[in-house]
Amino acid sequence: MRKLLLACAAAVGFTGAAHAANMDNPMVTPNVEPGKVVVRLDTKLLFLAGISSDKLNKSGADKNQGYGFDGFVRLYPTMDAMTTNGIKYGAAVEIRTNSASGAVSNASANSTKQTFYIRRAYGYVGTDQMGTVRFGQIDGPLGLMKVGDMQSVGDGGVNGDVPDFVPSISGAWQFPFSVGAEYAQNKIIYLSPSFAGFDFGVSFAPSTAALLGSVTPASGGFGATQSAFPGDTRPRNIIELNGRYRGEFGGVGLAANVGYLTSGRVNDGTTGALKSEDLSVVDAGAAITYMGLTVGGHMSTGRYNGYTNLSAKGEKDAMMYIIGANYVNGPYSVGAHYYNGSRPGVIGNGAAKKDSVVAVGATWNWAPGAQLIAELMTGYEHEGPVKNNGTGFVIGQAFRW
Repeated sequence: MRKLLLACAAAVGFTGAAHAANMDNPMVTPNVEPGKVVVRLDTKLLFLAGISSDKLNKSGADKNQGYGFDGFVRLYPTMDAMTTNGIKYGAAVEIRTNSASGAVSNASANSTKQTFYIRRAYGYVGTDQMGTVRFGQIDGPLGLMKVGDMQSVGDGGVNGDVPDFVPSISGAWQFPFSVGAEYAQNKIIYLSPSFAGFDFGVSFAPSTAALLGSVTPASGGFGATQSAFPGDTRPRNIIELNGRYRGEFGGVGLAANVGYLTSGRVNDGTTGALKSEDLSVVDAGAAITYMGLTVGGHMSTGRYNGYTNLSAKGEKDAMMYIIGANYVNGPYSVGAHYYNGSRPGVIGNGAAKKDSVVAVGATWNWAPGAQLIAELMTGYEHEGPVKNNGTGFVIGQAFRW
């Protein structure tokens, strides 16, 4: 009989915290002895204090005071196991707290309107020799095998939480990976073993439905081919391919990836509808590491309107890239990156939406499971005559257990 290990509370220690911290990269799994099952409930709590100066905070009927608190709680129940003949299997779920919807009058009303929701939920089966099959609501190969995206600055830089304080750049990150529009799709994935530093992955999602979506045309779970909803721009039959290399030469680490994302689409069946085009995105990144310093970059370009949204026929291709550097010395790390993105924006208006953001951050792991962060970010978002810009600074404390 297999021995069940319930690794919660103090038994998890720093290992469990590390797993929780890396839930945005679900390739991270613990080493499990043959014939055993490891079950954990990892948790992350983040508190942020921020200030900002933003054009959107001062315009319109609603105005913001430019400072405040933010944060979240996330739960990561996981199960990892291995049979006595070397077959690895398991499952993982990422549970997040939702934001209160609508205007609320006080803190009590805000907290009672919060809900839990499932962001990732997947199972896997595989071996070291044959590779791994994953299935469920989970990142595809573009996210799992990305290189040079430079998200380790502070709380994630452009793809972190500082944009919550800066409305002008809150939607700047538009890569087709590390976003819910991609990793919440119910898909099946194959990840190969590594051969001389090379590995690859491929995934298929029949529609944009999540794991828990009902199998109906409206939810997308049934795989609709045509819709009566005006402006329907959902992709379908979504395929991701990604190849990666990782190696070390004389203490210098090298890594690179090249991937491709393609799809069909749900046709807008309404009269006079503006026609959209299938997804066709080339994705690539590279990074070099030496003595704690990493320099890298990543880009995505092609027929898409940010995230995994379709673009209309005749629109220009989207192009976004990020470049940066991070330095790690023991419990301390500092880094910076620059992000630039251009995409069609509102379909049919002929004005591209452009984002440009600079982020600088620092992290201090001052105790096991305790992390102090600081981050400064500034940037703008333009679309036609609409031009918004803002700057924000946060300090935060994260706990993981």
